[in-house]
Amino acid sequence: ARWLKRVDAYRYFESVGSYLEISESGRNIVLCHYPMLEWKGSGRGSLPVFGHVHNNRSGENYKLISSRRNMLNAGTDINGYEPVGLRELIINNAVWKTDGEEIVKRAEMIAALLHHGRKDEAGMCFVA
Repeated sequence: ARWLKRVDAYRYFESVGSYLEISESGRNIVLCHYPMLEWKGSGRGSLPVFGHVHNNRSGENYKLISSRRNMLNAGTDINGYEPVGLRELIINNAVWKTDGEEIVKRAEMIAALLHHGRKDEAGMCFVA
């Protein structure tokens, strides 16, 4: 955007790009401005983090996004207008996605994302 160049906003960022893959605690995270239906590692615990949709809960896009627990909206509107860590991002998205759902489903979504891959002393997964 032109206004970003006028105020030299890019000096406040380490990098600016349209797609980036990172790893956090051994988990693949795909960063993209737009939500994607498929991403590297989709279906295997990888998390796509996106913006673009803000707090918009209308239309088919929201229905699709809210049905996929791994998709995480990083829009400032749902994250208190400040940077948040992965744990807060997961919790904020569970709340954003559960308009009208039962509290049990919300808790299951949060638990599954926060405890992905963790096992108890017997080697059993915390959350199926």
